[in-house]
Amino acid sequence: MEDAGRCGPSALSRPVAIKAARILGLLQQRAFRDQTLPSLLVKCEGDHLQQQALDVCQWAMKRQAAEARDSLQRIASLLEQASSFFRGLAEQLSALPSTVVHGDFWSGNIAVAGKDIHFIDWGDALWGVGGVSLVNVIMTSSGQLDDVIFQLWEAYEQGWERSISRAYRQACLVASAVTDLVIDKAIATSCGQGPEHLPGLRDLEECITGTWSLGAGGERP
Repeated sequence: MEDAGRCGPSALSRPVAIKAARILGLLQQRAFRDQTLPSLLVKCEGDHLQQQALDVCQWAMKRQAAEARDSLQRIASLLEQASSFFRGLAEQLSALPSTVVHGDFWSGNIAVAGKDIHFIDWGDALWGVGGVSLVNVIMTSSGQLDDVIFQLWEAYEQGWERSISRAYRQACLVASAVTDLVIDKAIATSCGQGPEHLPGLRDLEECITGTWSLGAGGERP
């Protein structure tokens, strides 16, 4: 097998991150035309985020200890009352079609070999909101990519060959939180674990109540 290159837990350099964002956009642009991938992958698409989140929350309530259910019930009630919020998200996210989502896109899964960049470890891939992958690499960079957020989104936009609004970028935050829940639930179920492995429920609550944000949201400096 060919050596994919070197990767590690430290944040990507800015030039490498920008190049990776452009390649990601190009890859996802091509993937959405694929006729097979959507049938093979778990789906977490923009117009189903509310139901996906509710399904995970209800799954967690059935398996959680009684003393922890009040918190989950509060989150479930919040989700049920947020229909207009999720409709607005779906409208913003419809700017780009559903495509393959890496599921664990961070520096440790972006391998560099000279001038080549490879994306590895697609075990958590699903079909949904493409921008989630870029959000993940930004969120896991420990702030080291914050000053090039706009350039990252711009490079991603170039790869996709479509205009991407700030509203889409912000909507991807919530999509990212729901996507993490869907992936974590799938992993927990396959490993026989319980809802204690779903910290993303709290992240989703913060998204909806407006207390969680991604730097400047990718605004031009």
